[in-house]
Amino acid sequence: MSDKNRENDIIENSLKSKPKHQELMNDYIKYYQTKEEEKKKQQEKDKYKNYKSELDILKEEYRFIRDDDENSDENTLSSNTIDDWKKKISIQYYNRLYREFAIIDLSKYKTNEIGLRWRTESEVINGRGQFTCANRKCELLVNLKPYEVPFTYQEDNTEKTALVKVVLCQDCAKLLNYTNIKKKKKELKQYLKEQQKQQSSKKRKSHPSSDEDDDYHENSLQENTNKN
Repeated sequence: MSDKNRENDIIENSLKSKPKHQELMNDYIKYYQTKEEEKKKQQEKDKYKNYKSELDILKEEYRFIRDDDENSDENTLSSNTIDDWKKKISIQYYNRLYREFAIIDLSKYKTNEIGLRWRTESEVINGRGQFTCANRKCELLVNLKPYEVPFTYQEDNTEKTALVKVVLCQDCAKLLNYTNIKKKKKELKQYLKEQQKQQSSKKRKSHPSSDEDDDYHENSLQENTNKN
């Protein structure tokens, strides 16, 4: 098996296994903390150079869907040692998670207004929305199922569409599909109503009405009287 295939297998298995997920996250944290320490030292040196407010940075850097060439730390690491290889895998896995799962707001489910956001770093590391329900107001750990949600949004004055994966418990899945379920119930109700009407119509055709029966008996009686 090639290194690339092996890396992919590890990542895919970790998406489904919390212990494996935690192992990779621990490797990532080790690497990230070292990198952060170096970054802070550099920031101290450049503290007052090219100052930008947090809002300026957010406007420049925020993307709902990250491009594949962003977060390219994994490409700068060699795989010469086991430690380097583990770091590389952990970064690949971490970056994959940012594009794999989202947190969903279902508070306005009745009007089909669904809110989505990427998870925070702590949520990614802790498996929130991956091994727990991704509904903002729910954290159930059982009976979870992933759903792909088509999401259209505006970014940089451009309309973009993406399939976003959310993991939901049974109750929250019903909220996500509320409008579809409601529509299907309405269609089913209409269908049953039509079926009932058709059955009633068939019964009327196969069984004459009581008025018709009375007319028939009256005519028969009159004919017998005339014969006598």
